Amino acid sequence: MTREEKLPPGVYRRKDSKSLWIHYGYRGRDYRESAETNSPKKAAALRDLRKAELRMGKFVQPSARRVMLSELYANVIEDYRINHYASIEDLEDRWVKHLQPFFGHMAAAEVTTDLCKRYIVRRQETGVADSTINRTLAVLKRMFHLATECTPPKVQFLPYIPMLQENNVRTGFVETEARLRLERACGRIGLWMSALFEVGCTYGWRHGSLLKMRVKQVDANANVIRLEPGTTKNKKGLEVTMPRRVRELLIQCIQGKRADDYLFTRENGKPVRDFRGSWERLCNEAGLSGLHFHDLRRTAARNMRRGRVSEKVAMEVGGWKTTSAFHRYADNQDIADAMDMLEKSQDAQRQRLGGTFAAKENQSAAISESSQPNPPQPETPASSPRASLEHHVYITLRSLKRFLGVCIAEQRELVRP
Repeated sequence: MTREEKLPPGVYRRKDSKSLWIHYGYRGRDYRESAETNSPKKAAALRDLRKAELRMGKFVQPSARRVMLSELYANVIEDYRINHYASIEDLEDRWVKHLQPFFGHMAAAEVTTDLCKRYIVRRQETGVADSTINRTLAVLKRMFHLATECTPPKVQFLPYIPMLQENNVRTGFVETEARLRLERACGRIGLWMSALFEVGCTYGWRHGSLLKMRVKQVDANANVIRLEPGTTKNKKGLEVTMPRRVRELLIQCIQGKRADDYLFTRENGKPVRDFRGSWERLCNEAGLSGLHFHDLRRTAARNMRRGRVSEKVAMEVGGWKTTSAFHRYADNQDIADAMDMLEKSQDAQRQRLGGTFAAKENQSAAISESSQPNPPQPETPASSPRASLEHHVYITLRSLKRFLGVCIAEQRELVRP
C-alpha cells in the first residue's frame, strides 16, 4: 500500500491531467485551473498569486486567459467584413507581416504595456517610420476594444498601448511649371496615367477612390463625373462637372468599354491596381523625386483657394469633412497673398484718414485766423512791402520809447534827496 502524497492546501491532482491543479475562492465564487507544473511549491505559489490578484482587483478569469490573440484578430476581420470597410486588405497585411510574428503565439492576457514597448523598439530598429508603427498598434487596440464589447467579454482588461508622436505632415505642392513636366511624363507612360493625374490635380480625390471608378460613373452627355456613395473615405457620393481637359481624357478612357468595366485600365485592358512604380518613375523623370500622389490633393485644394472657390464648395468637391483639415492646405503663397492684401487695405485706410485729417486742419486754421482781432493798419495797404516795413519801424520805435521812459524814471529815483 502506497502512502498518499501530501500536497499544500488548495493544490490537488486530477486523474485526467498530468499537471497539478489549484483551487481558490473569493466572495463566494470558486475557481479551479491547471498550475501547469508538477512541483507542489510552484503550484502553491501560483495559488497565492491568484488570491493576491483577486484582492487587488487584477484577477483574470481562467477562461479569459485561454483566449488567444489570433481569436481577437478573427473578431476584427469579421467586423471589417460586416461593415464593408475598404481597408480590410491593409488590416490583413499588418497582421500577417508584423503583428502575428510577434504576438500571434500569445494569449490576450499576456499582452502588456512593456511587451508593446519592446515591439515598438524592434520596429524602430529596422528603420520603420513612427506613423507606420502607429497604424499597426491601432489594429492591436481595435482587437482589444472589440473583445471588451463582446457578451460575455473575451478580455477583462484593456492594456495600455502607447502611441508614438508623429511628425510626418506633408507639405508638397505642384506648381504650374512642374505640372507641365509631369503631364509630359504621364503621356509617355500611357493614357490611364494622364487621366489619373489630371483628375487628381483637378478634384483632389484620393487614388483609392479613383482606382475603384467604373465607366458608368462618367456621363459624357451631361458632362459630369460621379463618385458613388461608399467608395470614398467619408462614404458620401459626389457629382461634379468635368473641365475640358478632364472630359477629353476620360472620354478616351471609356471608349470601347462596358458600363461595369473599370475606368482606368492599362494598355492590355487590365485594371490599374497599384501604380507606385510608374508614379516614382515619372516623378524622377520630371525632376520631382519624392513627390506623392497625395500631394495632388493639396495642390487641388490650394488651386481652389486661389481661384476664389468658396470654402463650402471646395470642401464638398475634395471630400473634406472639417474646416480644420481643409485649412491645412494653405501654402506660403496663400499667406503672402493675404499679407499683400492686408498691406494694401491698410495703405488705403491711411490715405483716406490722411485726407480727412488734412481737411480738418485746414478748416481749423481758417476759423482761427478769422477769429483773431485785426492789428492797427497804416494808411498804406497791408499788401504793400512798404506798409510792412513802416509797421515794423513803428513797433520798434514804440518799444524803444517805453524802454527810455523806464530808464529816466529809475535815474530820477537815484538823484532824489
